[in-house]
Amino acid sequence: MESIINFLTNIDNRIVLTGATLVILLVVKYIFRKIILKQIISKHFSVMRKRNILTLFNVFYTLVFISSVITIWGIKSKDIIFFASSILTVVGVAFFAQWSILSNITSGVIFFFSGNLKSGDNICIMDTTPQIEGIVENIGIFFTDIKVDGHKITIPNNLFMQKIISYK
Repeated sequence: MESIINFLTNIDNRIVLTGATLVILLVVKYIFRKIILKQIISKHFSVMRKRNILTLFNVFYTLVFISSVITIWGIKSKDIIFFASSILTVVGVAFFAQWSILSNITSGVIFFFSGNLKSGDNICIMDTTPQIEGIVENIGIFFTDIKVDGHKITIPNNLFMQKIISYK
């Protein structure tokens, strides 16, 4: 009977710690969100770009919360490593088969945080024949959309990043 009481007490402590961790993380998330939004507004990012940046930070906060809960509940690292290695193997095979997806995502993240290229910029891509001149409409995670003479051109971010671009 005493072991059952100890077990239930440990569960209660874990639940309280999990709740406290959630509250602390939400407060920290609120503070950082305000800071991030202030930076986004000062750099005049588009709505789509703002949404993508906030999504990346939400993923980060979720991973921090999950790792905290795993620590609180005492899940064995051996089990986590086995699970993570299984998932990473599947993801690795998928990315190897579609390596351009990873390079597009990486290029998109670089565009988001470098701040050099923004929606509304008038640009000229000089490495193409003929040269492409237009206005950047959207910078997504995978593609950048450019409006050229009333037509929308979608360029994968990894190719877009390799070209010489002139800003007008």
